[in-house]
Amino acid sequence: RALMLNYLKNIVVKFSWSIIFFCLRCILLLPRVMWHKIGRSLGCLFFVLMKKRQAVIKKNIELCFPHIGKSKQNELQKHNIQELGIGAIDFFVLRFKSNSYIAKQSNIIGFDLLSKAVEAKEGVIIFLPHTSTLCLAIGVLSQLLPIKLVHRPFKHEALRGILSKLSRKIGMKLVAQRDVKGIIKALNNKGNLVILPDHDM
Repeated sequence: RALMLNYLKNIVVKFSWSIIFFCLRCILLLPRVMWHKIGRSLGCLFFVLMKKRQAVIKKNIELCFPHIGKSKQNELQKHNIQELGIGAIDFFVLRFKSNSYIAKQSNIIGFDLLSKAVEAKEGVIIFLPHTSTLCLAIGVLSQLLPIKLVHRPFKHEALRGILSKLSRKIGMKLVAQRDVKGIIKALNNKGNLVILPDHDM
């Protein structure tokens, strides 16, 4: 009986993710100006549903900004969740829009400094801020030079699958954040590692 319940649960989860992916792909058919507006609304939905995430964000803001008062802290928490929704939209923009389209949306400043570091062939660590624009930043960066993303594997199989397809699309390789040997090997091989500074190693 337990096996049957677990089997049915997995089917429901996969079906739910399929519906979510379909809806997000449909959003990309709308004018670009609508994407982030919908993303913010999606973030508000996350705010209602993701109780555990709410608690984490609330605690982080309280620790980082104890001096701004509860009202401002709540406002920051709301904006953070909205940015999470925008990030979800951008994830699918990167997955389903062409690489040339992604490149056209970007304005790169200071790439010559990174180029010099890469040309030294000593191995490069690139720190990217973990913001809602992270996905697009990785997409643009992967077109300029070969990179490996140090990432925290998703819990859900559907998200792991779409990240795998995304990495193949943009020519990016993945290394798990706990794979210390893989990280050291990449640097020894003069690789370019992208690390999100808020991920523990």
